[in-house]
Amino acid sequence: MVAKKPVKTLRELCLKAIPTLVTTHIRKMASKSSALQWYSILDGDMEVNRDHLLQAQVKLSQKCINEQIIWYDYEDVFKALLKGVEEAITKTRKLWNPAGDMAQYRQEMEATSSFTDLVLLPMLRRLDFRYIPKSLRSRVVDRFETYSELRELILGTGQGGQWLFKGMIPGLIRGLKVMTKLERFTCKHDCTVDYYFHEEWQMEMVGRMCPYMATMYFIFHESCVPDYLVLATFEYLTELDLYGGSFYKDKVKDLLSLRGFHLKRLNLIAMSQVDYGALAHISQTCPDLIRLGLNNCDLGHYRPVSDPNSDEEYERRQRFVIMAKEAHEAMRDLVHIEEIALQSPCRAIYFTFLLSRCAHVRRVHLGRNSDVGDEAMLKVYVQHGWTHLEEFHCEKSDHLTVNTLQLLTHQCGQIRAISDIQAWSAVLPTQVGQFRESSFRQNWDLDTSSHQKLRKYLEMRDFERKAYVNRIAGPTMERIRRAQQDRWQRQHQPHEI
Repeated sequence: MVAKKPVKTLRELCLKAIPTLVTTHIRKMASKSSALQWYSILDGDMEVNRDHLLQAQVKLSQKCINEQIIWYDYEDVFKALLKGVEEAITKTRKLWNPAGDMAQYRQEMEATSSFTDLVLLPMLRRLDFRYIPKSLRSRVVDRFETYSELRELILGTGQGGQWLFKGMIPGLIRGLKVMTKLERFTCKHDCTVDYYFHEEWQMEMVGRMCPYMATMYFIFHESCVPDYLVLATFEYLTELDLYGGSFYKDKVKDLLSLRGFHLKRLNLIAMSQVDYGALAHISQTCPDLIRLGLNNCDLGHYRPVSDPNSDEEYERRQRFVIMAKEAHEAMRDLVHIEEIALQSPCRAIYFTFLLSRCAHVRRVHLGRNSDVGDEAMLKVYVQHGWTHLEEFHCEKSDHLTVNTLQLLTHQCGQIRAISDIQAWSAVLPTQVGQFRESSFRQNWDLDTSSHQKLRKYLEMRDFERKAYVNRIAGPTMERIRRAQQDRWQRQHQPHEI
C-alpha cells in the first residue's frame, strides 16, 4: 500500500516561507526608498542620508535573520535567502519601462541590490557558487571575508568559466586569507559540457592527458574511429554514454569485456544489434551497474525478411531461438541496479527478460513505443514483488490499464510516483480522475502529475539546464556538423581525369 503523506514539520514550513518573506520585504523597502529621507525629516531629523537609512534597514534585517537560525540550518537558510533575493531583483528589473522615470527605477534597483548583504551569513560552513545566481556573485565575492567559518568552498566556473573576472580576484584572495578552517577547495570545471573529442587521434591524446577520466559521453562516427575499442585506454570509467554504432559490429561487446567491471552507469543511445545476447553480456561484464539506459536502440527481434516458409528463413529463425535460449541461460542477476530506462521501442518480452533480473530496481522509465502491458508487469511482480520500486514512468501506452495502477499502489509499498497516466489510452479519463481523487482523499504520498521530465528541467539551475541541453542536443548537432564537413570535402576534392 502507498505510504501516507507525512505532516510537514515546522522547520519545513519556515524554510518554505523564507523566500516569499524576503522578496516581499525587499520590494517594500525598495519601492519606498525614494521617500525614506522625507520620513526622517518629518520625524525631526534634518540631516539624514538615504543610503545610510537603507544600510540601517539591511543591518536590522541581517540581525533579525541571524538571531533566528540554528547552526545546522545555515546552509538551507542560505539557499532560501538566495532564492528570495534573486526573486526580488527579478521583480525589480521587470519594472523597467523606456517611458518611465529612470531615476526612480535606478533608485529602486540600487536599493534592491543593497539587500544582497542578507546572504552574508558569517557561520556558513559550505559555499557552492554553482547555485548562486550570476547577479549576486560579484557582491558575494566583494564581501568574501565574511565567510571566515567556511569548511568547503566550490567556485566552479559556471557557464563557460566567464563569471570569475580579473576584478574579483582581490576579493577572493582577501576571503581566502581569513578562511583558516577551510578543508576543501575546488574550482573544478566540467570540460565535457563544452568540448567534444571523438576522432581517434583526439581520443589517444585525451587518454594520455586525462587517464583518470571517469565520465564520458562518446559519439561514434565510422569516419572518425574504427570501433569503440578506442575507449579501452580509459581504465577508470564509471559512467559511460555511447551514441551510435552497432553493439557487435563496432565492438561495444569487447569494450565492455575490458572496462565494464567498474561501470556504475551505462547508457546506449541510437545503437543497433542490442538483442538478448547483448543484455546477457552486459549482465556478465557490468555486475556493479546502478543505472542502465537504452535510448532509441534497435532491440533485436526476429522478423522475417523473405518467405516465412523458405529454408533460409527457417535457419534464421532457428539461429535466433538458439541465441535467445543461450542468453536466458547466461543472463545474471543485476543485484545493484536501481534505475532502468527503456526509451526504445520495446517488446514486453524484453521488458520481462531484463526486469526479472533486477530485484532491487527503484525507478523504471518506459518510452512512447512500448508494448509492455498488465501481463508483463504481473510477471515481473511474481519474480521479485517490486519490493523496492519507488517510481514508475511511462510516457505513453496502449496496453497498461487500471490493473497496473492497482498493482503498483496496493502491492508496492515504496511507490512514490506514477507519471503520465492520462497518456495510457487503455485508462479512461474518468478513471484517471477517480484515481487521483482517491489518492488525494486517502492522503497518499504519491506524485501522479504529468510531464515530469519537463518539470525537472524547469526546476534546474542555469548551469544544469545548459549541461542537460548540451547532453541532449549535442550528439545530433555534432552529426550534422560531421555531415556538412563530409559534404564539403566531397565537393572540393580534386576530380580524377
